[in-house]
Amino acid sequence: MKKRIAALILAPIIGAVLGYFLVYALNNGWLKSRWQMIEKPPGTELHLVALSRDSLWVQSATGILYYNENASVCKSDCWVEVPEIPDLPVLAPGETTVTSGACAPALPLSRIVDRLSECRSTMWVDFDFTFALRADGSIYLWQAELFKEWAFVLLVIGVCGGAMLLFTPALAVVLVLGIRDWRSKRAK
Repeated sequence: MKKRIAALILAPIIGAVLGYFLVYALNNGWLKSRWQMIEKPPGTELHLVALSRDSLWVQSATGILYYNENASVCKSDCWVEVPEIPDLPVLAPGETTVTSGACAPALPLSRIVDRLSECRSTMWVDFDFTFALRADGSIYLWQAELFKEWAFVLLVIGVCGGAMLLFTPALAVVLVLGIRDWRSKRAK
């Protein structure tokens, strides 16, 4: 009997924890975003200097600035040499704030030597742009749309749903075993 009560207590706790982790991954864009490799810029010993949405400025060891206007879709001949970086950030229509830093943590990427992030907020959605320079000189882009207005609602649904999802079968198993035990005692 103690094992059955323990199962009824542990099942919803485990379900709630699993629901929380699922909502955490969803709220951070981990289920719908991925790291995307972009074209490698010319030059050596690169340093990420600035970004604006999915546009990126890098500087080579010799001090030359290179600019990629649309890193998420450009596949070849994306980098142009530029004399300077314009005044940043520039707010697009509908955006309320732009901050240097990620809106939410991105999935881990190995061997990163330099990282640059930007969070663009609108009334309902945060847009997260992160560029990562790896040790081999390749550059990756992480971009995610984060619906933060619904984060608390999703958290409640995920935790309660996870708890109920594991509690219901645990309760069914305990009831079936209880009925079976009751019938076997009654038959004796």
